[in-house]
Amino acid sequence: MISDQRRGLPASLQLLYFAAVAIWLLWPLPLYFTTALPTGDSPTATVPMLNAWIVWWNSESLLRGFVDYWDAPIFHPSPGALALSEPQPATLAMAPIVYGIGPVAAYNSYAIASLLLNGWFASRLLRTMGASNLAALAGGTAVELHPLALNNLEALQLVPMWSVMWTIDLLFRFRRTADLFTGSLVGVALGVTALLSLHHTLFFGILLAMSSWTLLMKEPASFKDQEFLPARRPIWLWPGGGLLAVATCLLISLPVVLPVLSIHQQYGFARSDSLVAALSATWADWWTTNSTAWIRSGSLDLCSFPLLPGVLRTVLATFGLCWCFRFSPRCCGFLLLMLLGSLTLSFGTHLSLGEWQLWPNLTDWLPPLSRVRSPYRFAYFTQLAIVLLASFVVGRCNSWISSRVSGVGVSGRMRVVKPACVAGQILLFAVVVLEVMPPRTHLAFTPLAGQMPAWVDFVAHETPADKAIVCLPVARDVSELANQQETVWMLYATQHQIPLVNGYSGFTPRPWATLRPQLANGSLDPKMLATLRSMGVHFLVIRKDKVQDSVLEFVRGCQGCRSRFEDEWSLIVELQSSEV
Repeated sequence: MISDQRRGLPASLQLLYFAAVAIWLLWPLPLYFTTALPTGDSPTATVPMLNAWIVWWNSESLLRGFVDYWDAPIFHPSPGALALSEPQPATLAMAPIVYGIGPVAAYNSYAIASLLLNGWFASRLLRTMGASNLAALAGGTAVELHPLALNNLEALQLVPMWSVMWTIDLLFRFRRTADLFTGSLVGVALGVTALLSLHHTLFFGILLAMSSWTLLMKEPASFKDQEFLPARRPIWLWPGGGLLAVATCLLISLPVVLPVLSIHQQYGFARSDSLVAALSATWADWWTTNSTAWIRSGSLDLCSFPLLPGVLRTVLATFGLCWCFRFSPRCCGFLLLMLLGSLTLSFGTHLSLGEWQLWPNLTDWLPPLSRVRSPYRFAYFTQLAIVLLASFVVGRCNSWISSRVSGVGVSGRMRVVKPACVAGQILLFAVVVLEVMPPRTHLAFTPLAGQMPAWVDFVAHETPADKAIVCLPVARDVSELANQQETVWMLYATQHQIPLVNGYSGFTPRPWATLRPQLANGSLDPKMLATLRSMGVHFLVIRKDKVQDSVLEFVRGCQGCRSRFEDEWSLIVELQSSEV
């Protein structure tokens, strides 16, 4: 039988195992560790290159003592550019790799670390819930293979969910121990979530408010696992630990949250109703599995996002709620409410009762939700809850089968029953881990892969202090594909470190939103040059093979422009201060 009486693997071996799984998932990335970025199902490298630039800027800001941290060197001279995307200050942990190897290697290291920590903290949470060692290891592997996280691998800020599971784990432990130290750790875990992803912090905060009351539930007296029975503690420790958790969380998260909210309010950002509707889930999405699933459900042609994390996993999770709720109502109840809450909210603007819509009312009650672009991403938490519940019930089934068959002889019908039980256990673990096989990782090679163009060194040494450059061509439109060119310029900026008027982010400031279409149409004229000078532009960097001939003719013949550098591919023009 598949028994779990032995001790689990040491933490160091577990981390090595989950690291090996992460490398397998991202293969062949390790072969191109310093030159390529992993992507999910997106056909472009725009988002990965944006996030690689953010990893670089966080590390660069550390060297500058975080002076002008939020005024990142894109969209010059608009302030607060870093807050227009996920700032991800947790990537500061990769600073030594940025300094020693480069931002691409740091990005890839962060991706591997995020995946392995997802698996390790999921395994830890399942052990706290009472799952067997083997079930916890299988569940951790399944969480590391989180379908939506791997499909959207280019969204690096959404990959790390380990702090969410760490928070839930500590909440379960705090309910049992009610000690101040565990309460403070709950605050640390939730605060770290904000450093990893403000998006996940907002969504998880809503789900936590919906689910946390289940911690007040009592475990049944018949529950035999005494480790998870509440201990007798002084009553004042409960509110004291809770207040300490809130204070610790605010201490860690507010230095990030408050500037982002202030900058967003300054710009007046909000998402359009049509965009939010297009990125809200539908029943067709929730009925559809990935093409790599054992059992295909739904049609990929009729949905926008395949969100069902496996038919068999969902059946196991449902069975687990019915069977395991009597063993551990607190843990199962918490995950059930997180599942139902995230499932409901993933429908976004599609959820309504007659003329009454839930999402617009939520954005009125909670203004930060008005900046959310993709309500369907609540599915990250739905899939997480389903995988955890499925792993928990498989662990319970494994223990139940082992307790009834172990020690029994192999004579008679047991010669058939025992192998059948072993096969059934193996199948259950395989369903949890491998029902939805991971997609093949695609690689996007960055402009930092080859020899650095000569113009990069030129602008690094010749651009005066407090001046900026604008690079042509610019994005033709606002699509992710078109903006890949902007992120190419941003990665070059990690080498020359001169502020760019160009840029790409989750939100676009009004000056660049106005200027970009004019530059994209080749509208270079004396008035445009005057505008660029007023924005502090010193050099025009032009990729000659990607702009119209009229642009090259204009800058070469304009009295207000002076050619300073030219090679086979690039032309650098200085904007002189004299009137044209």
